[in-house]
Amino acid sequence: MRRATTSSLRSRVAPLRWIVVTLSVLAGACEKEAGRQAYVDSGCGRCHGSDLSGTRLGPRLTDLKANWNVETLEAYLARPEAVRGDHARLDSLARHFPAPMPQFVMADSVRKALVTFLLVSSP
Repeated sequence: MRRATTSSLRSRVAPLRWIVVTLSVLAGACEKEAGRQAYVDSGCGRCHGSDLSGTRLGPRLTDLKANWNVETLEAYLARPEAVRGDHARLDSLARHFPAPMPQFVMADSVRKALVTFLLVSSP
């Protein structure tokens, strides 16, 4: 049996790498769409606007990457009051907007998809 050369291995792996990258992109797109649907189904747009630009009831959600990552945003959505007390910025927002941020009861996978949507939609 002949040993494969490095170049022949690379030529065999290249199409597989393309498949992995394509599947990763599609999975991200599916998670973003699932997150968008969670945003709609949870009624987030009532306070934050259908386009995330905010309303008189809640702040815009277009600059989240500046202050949040996946873990911190997931924790906040699960228990806003518990997280808010540790952040002066969140306390300030809570005083400015009349509607309190509700605690959302949702499956972890749905919350993760929502967070992905919010962070990917943030420039």
